[in-house]
Amino acid sequence: MAATSSSEALSAVLPRTSQNRWLIVLSFLSIYIIWGSTYLAIRCAVETIPPLYAAGLRHLSAGTILLIWALAKGLRPTWPQIRASVVIGFFFFLIGHGSLHWAERVVPSGLAALLVASEPIFVFVLSSAAARTWRINGLLLAGILMGLAGVGMLVRGTTLEAARGMTTGSVAILVGAFSWSVGIIYSRRSHLSGNPLLLSALSLLSGAVMLLATGTLAGEARGFSFAQVSPKSWVALA
Repeated sequence: MAATSSSEALSAVLPRTSQNRWLIVLSFLSIYIIWGSTYLAIRCAVETIPPLYAAGLRHLSAGTILLIWALAKGLRPTWPQIRASVVIGFFFFLIGHGSLHWAERVVPSGLAALLVASEPIFVFVLSSAAARTWRINGLLLAGILMGLAGVGMLVRGTTLEAARGMTTGSVAILVGAFSWSVGIIYSRRSHLSGNPLLLSALSLLSGAVMLLATGTLAGEARGFSFAQVSPKSWVALA
């Protein structure tokens, strides 16, 4: 009887384990495909859409969908969550994504993706500074220095190319990566509780409002009409 119980328990666990394994694989595939293609999509979108408007429309759409979903599930935001979402929206989306969209008018999408890979270095340095504990060893230090050297070579390589504004755009992407890292540290240390779906919606909408307002103040509305947006940019934005 004990053997029967064990076999039943094992048969119940195995399908669940297999299912979890496939969910993990599909999750990583979604990251590789969706997130990995984002940089190319941004490059195509900003060809005929002003960069801050492109970022603002993107986050406004995503934030609205998630907020409707959250409200339908009965979730309601609190004032601390709203205040925190404004801060996160500023670092993540206004500075982080705003600079990325602006820079990709001239910076190739592949180079942009490589420069954004500097974020883990920034996160490590900022988190260590915030905690005032530097847990570092020779191997970790070598990795950080190699990462910084690689980013430096990429930026230096852009100066050898004739494309105007390439270096400025590359620096803007690094500034955005640093801002995103600051947002990560803030979100960790704010100890903000709540449903991730609702928090994501609030942050996206806060960032969208700031992006669209900043784009308007920067003059992106002058001479722009949706009629001039190419099908390629619409598909990329979608």
